[in-house]
Amino acid sequence: IGWFGLTQIDIHEAAYISYVYAAPALAMAMWFLGRRTQFNRFMGALVITGALAYIGYVLVPVVGPKYVFDGRWLEASPGALSFMDDIKARNRDCFPSLHTAWTTLFLIAAWKGVRPLFWVYLPVAIAVYIATLYGGYHYIPDIIAGHAVAIFAWWAAKPMREWWDRRAGVVREKPVIAAG
Repeated sequence: IGWFGLTQIDIHEAAYISYVYAAPALAMAMWFLGRRTQFNRFMGALVITGALAYIGYVLVPVVGPKYVFDGRWLEASPGALSFMDDIKARNRDCFPSLHTAWTTLFLIAAWKGVRPLFWVYLPVAIAVYIATLYGGYHYIPDIIAGHAVAIFAWWAAKPMREWWDRRAGVVREKPVIAAG
């Protein structure tokens, strides 16, 4: 028994689903702080990340280790993710790790847009990375690919947004730098 009756797997499962609240929290912070450029890039990168992950699921149909090595992996508690176990056992959605990708993307975007949220979420992000392995949801190559997808998506979101704005006829004024 861990803190307040929670087991270690309960804590990892709670971290594992943290993207459900982390991404909207960061997006709202960017929006309400007026950081529209970072907001737009983050939203674009989220879409790119999701699309690339689903392409990966089709091209590399892998099942997580807890489903492959039945009876030889940690069992999920009746906590946060156990309701997903039956569904995930039939799915081939392991490569790349979308949990890792979105978590890494969140950290990149928070660092660039709302740095205090980076520091708040960093311990949770580390727990997500640990939980993907500890819970048996992903293999190490899935996690590496998740990081790569997030980094690529962040990089690709800026030129894609610029292309979209040009296509839509959006004119952005360049900031004027005062002399001297």
